[in-house]
Amino acid sequence: MDRSNLRQLFGSLFWLMAIFAALGQTWAVWPMTIAGLGWLVLWLALPGAALGALLAVIAAVTGR
Repeated sequence: MDRSNLRQLFGSLFWLMAIFAALGQTWAVWPMTIAGLGWLVLWLALPGAALGALLAVIAAVTGR
């Protein structure tokens, strides 16, 4: 890679960073949305897992 290619690469990286900085408000929302979805999945999965464990215990105790 020669210098002109590197300069072009850094120039395009700079523009990408400038665009992301301009979109900073919406850009910051995405990780929070993904984290919120993760919490939602966790809150849905934990009661399901607890219910499954409870049913397994009941099945083991009753011998079914």
